[in-house]
Amino acid sequence: MSTLPGLSDDELDHHDPAFVADPWPTYQHLRRDRPVSHSNRYGGFWLITRYDDIVAAAADWSRFTSAVPGTLLIPSGMQRSFAFLPLEYDPPEHTVYRQLVAPVFSPRRVNALTGEIRGLAEQLLDPLLAAGGGDLATAFAAPLTSGALALFIGLPDEDKSLWVDLVRRSFEGSVRDHEDAARAGAEFRDYIDGLIAARRENRSDDLISLLLDSEVEGRRLTEDQIRGFTMLVLVAGHETTAAALSYSLWHLARHPADLERLREDRALVPSAVEEFLRLSSPVSIFARNAASDTEFQGCPMSAGEVVGLSFSSANRDEDRFDAPETCRLDRRPNRHLAFGSGIHFCLGAQMARRELSVALDVVLDSGRSLALDGEVCRKGRGDALALASLPIRFH
Repeated sequence: MSTLPGLSDDELDHHDPAFVADPWPTYQHLRRDRPVSHSNRYGGFWLITRYDDIVAAAADWSRFTSAVPGTLLIPSGMQRSFAFLPLEYDPPEHTVYRQLVAPVFSPRRVNALTGEIRGLAEQLLDPLLAAGGGDLATAFAAPLTSGALALFIGLPDEDKSLWVDLVRRSFEGSVRDHEDAARAGAEFRDYIDGLIAARRENRSDDLISLLLDSEVEGRRLTEDQIRGFTMLVLVAGHETTAAALSYSLWHLARHPADLERLREDRALVPSAVEEFLRLSSPVSIFARNAASDTEFQGCPMSAGEVVGLSFSSANRDEDRFDAPETCRLDRRPNRHLAFGSGIHFCLGAQMARRELSVALDVVLDSGRSLALDGEVCRKGRGDALALASLPIRFH
C-alpha cells in the first residue's frame, strides 16, 4: 500500500486532506512512474502529470474537448447547463467568443485600474500593520482580489462578501457538502441574473453592459452566455489570484532573505511574481473530456471519460525546470503553466500579474518584515490549491 499522500491502492484521491496539504511527493511519483494514470474516484478520471504531455493534450482540443459544461473540476464545483464562456467552448466557436471578450482584459483597462488597486492594497494593509499582524489570507489577499474584481467588473462594493461566500461554498462544498454547494451555486446564478437584469434597464461603464451591447455575427449574446462569462471572471479571477498572493507572502515570511532582496531590488518583482505563480499553481488540475475513443501515451481512453491536466505537477517537472522545488526570484526562462496552456490560456493573466505586483510593492514599501504567527491551513480542494489562513506577525 502506498504511503504517498492521496494514493490508496494506486488510485489518486486529490481531495484527500493529506494530499491537499502536500501534493508534491505524489506528483513527483506519478511523473516518474505513471505519468498518465487512472483513478476510479469521483466517477473516474485520467490524470496527466508531465509538462510536455500536458502541453500536447491542451493543444489537441479535437481529442480533448472543453465543450462539456460543468466538468472543469473533478468533481464539478457547480451543476449547470450553461457554459463558462469562452472556456467551455471549442473552436471555431471558442475563437469567435474569445476575440469578442479579449478587449475586456486590454492593457489599457488594466493600467487604468492600477492606482485604485494600489489604494485598496494600502487601505487593507494599514490596519494590519497597526495591529502588528493578522491573517493575510483572509484580511489582505482575499479582499484585495475581490475588491479589484469589483472595480474591474463594476460590481457594488457592498456585495463583495456575498458573492465571495457563494463562490467558496459552491466549489469547496462540492467535495464534502453537496447540498450546500448546490444551494450556493443556485444563489450565485440568481445573483448574477439580478445584475444582468439591472444592467438591461440601466447601462453603465462595466463588464455586463459591454456584454449586453456585444454582437457575434449580427446576434446579441444570450442570457446564458453573459451569465457564463461573468461567473467565470468572478470564479477564476478571485480564488486563483488570492491563492497566488497568499503563497507569495507565505514564502516571504519563511524566507526573509528573499523579502529583503526584493525590497532592495524592485526590478526583480516581475520575475518573482512569475516564480511565485509557478510554485503556487492555484489551478492545480483542469479537466477535459475525451471527444472519442482514443489513446494517449499508450493509455486507452473511452469517449466521454474525464481527463485531468495537472498544471501544478507540470510546473515542478524536473525535465522542464532546473531545481524545480527551489524558488529562484530571477528564474529565466520560466515558461510555467500557472495560467494554463493552448487556446484556453487565461485571459486575465495580465490583470492577475498586475494585482500581484502591486500588492507585493505595497508590502515591500511598508519596510516591515514578516514572520509566521500560527498554523497555516490549506483549503479543501486538491484541484485548486489555496491557503485558508496565513497568520503573520509584522516586525
